[in-house]
Amino acid sequence: MLALIRIAPLGQWSVRYYESTAVRGNETCGGLSEYYTERDTRAPVVFIAGDQDFAKETMGVEHGGGIDQDDVTRWFSEGISPAGPGVGKPRAGTPGWDVLLTVPKSVSLLAALSKDPAVSTVVMQCIVDATQDGLKYMHKHAGYTRVSNAIDQSKKDLQRLPALPFVTYFHHTARPLADGTCDPHMHIHMLLPGKVARQDGRMVTVDSQSMYHEAKASGMIIQKSLRDRMSATLGAEWGDVDPHTGIAELKGFDRDLIVEFSRRQTAIMDWAKEHPGRYMDGTAADEAADIEAAGSRWAKGEREWLDVGQKATRHKKLESLHYDELRERWQNDPRAEGFDANQFLGVVAAAAAKEGPGLAPEAGDVFALLGTVKNKWTRADMVEATVGLWGPGRGMEVVSLEEIEALVDDVIEQGCFQITEDPQSWHREGNLRFTDAITLTREAQVLEMCGVKAQHFEITVTRAWFEQQGLRADAARAMTELAMSRRLVNVLEAPAGSGKTTSLKALRERAESQGKRVVLASASRKALNEARKKEAASEFSTIASVRNRIAEDRLDWDRNTVVVIDEAAMTGDRDLFELLKAALAAHAKVILVGDSYQLQPVRAGGGLFRDLSEQLPWTQAFNYVWRQKDPEEKAMTLLMRDAQTESQMRKVAHWYSTHGRLAAGDQRSMADAVVRDYFDAVLEGHDVLVVADKWEKADALNMRIQNIYTLTFERELGYQLPAAPIGHNQEARLHDIIMTLENNWDIEVTADPSVTHIDGEVPIVTNADRWRVVGVHDDGSIDAQRLDDNARAVMPPEYAKSSITLGYVGTIHAAQGGNADVGLGFGDAETMHRVSAYPAMTRGIVMNKFYMGVKEAGESEHHAEKSDVEYEPRIYSDIEAQAMFHAILKRDDRESTALSDAEAALNALARGDAHENYARAFGGIDPYVAQLVHTRAERRTEWAVEYAQELAERDAWEQTVEQAQDRAHAIITQRERDRERGVSRDDDLGMEIG
Repeated sequence: MLALIRIAPLGQWSVRYYESTAVRGNETCGGLSEYYTERDTRAPVVFIAGDQDFAKETMGVEHGGGIDQDDVTRWFSEGISPAGPGVGKPRAGTPGWDVLLTVPKSVSLLAALSKDPAVSTVVMQCIVDATQDGLKYMHKHAGYTRVSNAIDQSKKDLQRLPALPFVTYFHHTARPLADGTCDPHMHIHMLLPGKVARQDGRMVTVDSQSMYHEAKASGMIIQKSLRDRMSATLGAEWGDVDPHTGIAELKGFDRDLIVEFSRRQTAIMDWAKEHPGRYMDGTAADEAADIEAAGSRWAKGEREWLDVGQKATRHKKLESLHYDELRERWQNDPRAEGFDANQFLGVVAAAAAKEGPGLAPEAGDVFALLGTVKNKWTRADMVEATVGLWGPGRGMEVVSLEEIEALVDDVIEQGCFQITEDPQSWHREGNLRFTDAITLTREAQVLEMCGVKAQHFEITVTRAWFEQQGLRADAARAMTELAMSRRLVNVLEAPAGSGKTTSLKALRERAESQGKRVVLASASRKALNEARKKEAASEFSTIASVRNRIAEDRLDWDRNTVVVIDEAAMTGDRDLFELLKAALAAHAKVILVGDSYQLQPVRAGGGLFRDLSEQLPWTQAFNYVWRQKDPEEKAMTLLMRDAQTESQMRKVAHWYSTHGRLAAGDQRSMADAVVRDYFDAVLEGHDVLVVADKWEKADALNMRIQNIYTLTFERELGYQLPAAPIGHNQEARLHDIIMTLENNWDIEVTADPSVTHIDGEVPIVTNADRWRVVGVHDDGSIDAQRLDDNARAVMPPEYAKSSITLGYVGTIHAAQGGNADVGLGFGDAETMHRVSAYPAMTRGIVMNKFYMGVKEAGESEHHAEKSDVEYEPRIYSDIEAQAMFHAILKRDDRESTALSDAEAALNALARGDAHENYARAFGGIDPYVAQLVHTRAERRTEWAVEYAQELAERDAWEQTVEQAQDRAHAIITQRERDRERGVSRDDDLGMEIG
C-alpha cells in the first residue's frame, strides 16, 4: 500500500459503476458495508466535513444518513443536490471526485480473521472516526471554490465552502479473483460531488488543486488517528512508522501472511501466463502448428485475445454473502491457519507502562526530515513530517487535529524562513513556502564557490581542435568554453541524445595531454557504465563512494584534477554541495553535466543544477540532437524540452498528434495498443524499448509480452520453457529479457572477449541493466547475457527473487539513459508531468510514440465489485489526445532552490503586483532571505560583466592571432612568388637588397 489517499476525477461511467454496485446488495466481495445501514441495504452513507446544518439545509444531506440512488445520479450528472438546484443554474464541469482511503493490510486482516466479531466492529468504528479527522483537515485547508477577483478578472479568488459532502462507500475486499474468491482489503470510496453549495446557496465547483495538495497530509492524519484509536480501544501496538509516508503495520504481523492475502496482482500474472495459450487453443486451432502464420496474425493486429485479460479476472462473485459469512470463509482458509488475533490485542499496555505515550517531535527533527527530501516546503509538507514523526499513543492518548495544527504552527515560528510573499486572496495554501537556515546557508555557500577563479583551471585548446575530433560547431564551441574556463564551477546543459559522452571523451584527451586527469562521478551506476564505454573519463566513481572517501579523508583530488559530475540534474543538492566543497578544498575544477528538463532527484531535494544553469553566465549548452533520425523530430524534442509559451507547447502537441505519435484511451485499451505496437515493431526488425510511469503498468505489460514470446517458443520447440522465480511475483523463462534492479559487486561478471573495456574491468551487475536469459537452473539461479556488452553472469536465486524483474518494459526512471530503434511510452494522462514525458519521448531513434491512459472507476485492485455497467473501450480522438499531451507539457514541476523561489517572489513585488495588504517588509518574506537574494542578484550582475570582458579579451586575442596568422600566410605566399621571380625581400624593411 503506497498511497493513503488517492483522488481521481469521475466520469459519467464512473458514477454509474458505483451506483450499480451499491444497489445489488445481494452480491458479495465488498459492496457497501452493512455496518453503516443496519437495514441490510447497500445505499451509501454521507459524510459531512464542515457545517452539517448548512449541508442539511442547502444540499439536503445529513451526516451519517443515507442518500437515494437517483439523487446520487442526478447530483453527479446534473449538479443538482437532493435539496434542489440551488441559486442559479449549475455550470458544466467535472461530475465529481473519487477520494479513496486505504488502510494497512494488517488492519484488514485483523478484522477479517478475528474470531470475535466485535473486533471487526471496533476496527471499522476506528476507521470511521479517523476518517472524520482527516476530512475535517481536508475541509479546513482545501474546502474552497474559486471566484473572479473583483478588481482583476484574470485572477480567481479562493472562497471557503461551508461544507463538503462525501457520498461514502465502504468496501471490505479487493477485486475478486477468477474463482470468485476475494481477499480482505478494507477501503473507503468517498465521492465528492462536482457541485456543492457555497454560502449564498449557489452550486459551485470545488477547487480540486487544493484537494490534491492536501491529500497526503490528510491521509497521514487519518493513519495517525487510526493507530491511536486502535491502541486505545483494542490495545494494538504498531511497528515502526515510515515518516515519509505515515504507514505502519501492526507490530509483529507476519509479512508472509500479508503477501498470501494480497493475491490481486498475482492473479493478473497468472492470467498473463496462461490465458492467451488457452484462447489460442480454442480459437486458432488451425494455426497451432504454424508459428509463422501466428506471427502474421500478430503483425496484422489480429490479437483480439489481448483484450480478454482484464475481463478474465473481473468475475461475478458468489451470491448472498454477508461480511460475517466472508469472515468465516477467510478464517477457514488454509492461509489463515495458526493465526491468532489475540496476540495483537491488549499488548500495548506493557509498552505504555514502560515508556508512556510517544512524544511529539521537536522542531529540529521536523526540519531534519524535510531537509533530506526538499529545499523548501509548504505547511502541508510540515503537517506530513510532524505527523510522521509523532510517537505512538500507546493507548494513553489520541492526538487531536487541533494538537497537530498547533504544533505545526509552533514549528513554523521556531525555525522557518518564509521565502514567498504573504498569501493573496487568489493564492492557494500551497503557494506559501518556507525553508530553514541550513538550506539557506548551503545555497549561499554555493554562490560563493561560483565566484572562485584560478589560472590552473584552464585547459588550453581551440575550437578547431574539437571540430577535428568530430564535434559539431556548437558542441566544439561549448567544450572550448568549458575547457578554457578558469572557474571552479562550470555547467553543461546536455539534452537527451546530444552526444555528451563523445564530447567528454574529447575533453578528457585534451586534459590528459596537459598533465591533468579527469574523474567522472554520478549517482547512477548505469551512467557510469555508459561513460566508461565511451571513455569519457580516466576514473569513474559513484557519488556515494566519493562521499565515503570524503568522510574517511581518502579523497585524492588535486589541482590537476577535473571532476565531471554526470547526471547532475538528477543528483540531490546535498550531494552536489559536498562534492563542490571537496573540489574547492583540493583546488580541482568541476564540470556539472546534466539536463534540468529531465527526471528530478528522488527524495533528495533538487534544483541546484537548474539554478546554476540558469544563473551562471558561463553555462554552456548543446543545441543539437543526434539520436533521432527524423530532422523534424530532432527539432521537436528540443522544443518539447524548452517550450515556455502556450504557442510553443501547442506546436509540439500538434506535431506529435498529426504524425501519429499520440494515443489516448482507457488504461486497458492503451495497454493493449502498446503490446500490439511493440510486436509490430519487433516483426519489422526493430529493437523496442517500452517505458511506463509506474511499475504497476510496467509489470502488466511485461507479463503480456512475456506470455506471447513464451507461446511462440514453446510451440516452436514443443516443450515447456524452464523458469525461475524473480521479483514482482514474476518468472524468468529461457530467452526472456530481464532487468536487474540493484547494484551487486559480488556476482561475477565475465566479459565477452570481443569487447574491450577502457580500464580492463567489466562493469558489475548494475541497476537498470537489461539481460537475456540463456539458462535456468533447478535451484532458481539464472544464466544471463547483458544486452549492451554481451557480458555473462550467473544470478543467484536470492538475488533473482529480490532484485530482478522482466525487462521488456521498465519505468521511466529505470530506463533513463537507454535507447532503442523504437521508443514507446505509457503514462497517466491526468498526473504525468513534462519532466517524465520528455525522457519517455526521446528513447527511440526511428520513432517515438506516447500512450496516455485515463483511469476509470473499477479499474484498480481497490474496487471490489463487478459492475452491471459493462466495460466499454474508450479511445479518444486525435484532437483529445493532443489536448491531453498539451496539458502534460504544461505541468512543469522541475525543482528549484529556496533562493530561486524567493527571488521570483521579490521580483513579482518589484513589478508592482498589488501588495497593499502586506503587513511586513518584503511582502512577508524573511528579511534575511531578502538580503541573500539581493546579494545573489548583485553577484549575477558582476559575473555577467566579468564574463563579457573575458569573452571580449579572448575574442580580441583570437582576432590578433588570426591577423598574425593571416599576415604570416601572406608573407609566406609573397616569398614563394618572389622566389619564383628570383627576388629576395627583407620582411622587416620591405626593401629589395639584391
